[in-house]
Amino acid sequence: MKGYNYDELDDLPHALMSYLHALKILEKTSDKSLRARHIDVLHDIGNIFGKSYKYTNAIAYYDRGLELATNEDDQSRMLMLMYSKAYDLLQLKRTTESIELLKDACNLSNRYADTTMLLKCFNLLGVIHKENSFFTAAREYYQYILESPSATARDRARALHNTAVAYLKLENIGLSKFFL
Repeated sequence: MKGYNYDELDDLPHALMSYLHALKILEKTSDKSLRARHIDVLHDIGNIFGKSYKYTNAIAYYDRGLELATNEDDQSRMLMLMYSKAYDLLQLKRTTESIELLKDACNLSNRYADTTMLLKCFNLLGVIHKENSFFTAAREYYQYILESPSATARDRARALHNTAVAYLKLENIGLSKFFL
């Protein structure tokens, strides 16, 4: 809990130290009821490294979390870790790996009916395609989000914004303004 509080205050060094301390304790216990917390701590440590631009370190913690989540068959945590890892792979310019991982996460999201994570993955896939000038593919991802009955107002706002940016990059100012 201490690590979370420091993280919320954006005091990343103290948050990291608290999470690492918690990790040492969790690694020593055989209490199965704490496995979910163990996975969460690994994810939180990865996030702190990601926020600090230490993407390789972040990915190492995500991988440890993925191994545990897979062993525990904890789909929601697996998806969370896959998404975070894909994002950090993208920051390292490992775009192909990021896309492959996001597609795996989409398949898993479909299988477990986790539309929230599916929409997050589609948004990131849209961003990747948009940034690589594959505007039609990007807009298809955003359109899926816009048409999804499960999309929140925030999901739709992101999709509309990203669609507008895609049109702006195509120098279609008229359509860009339409989506803003």
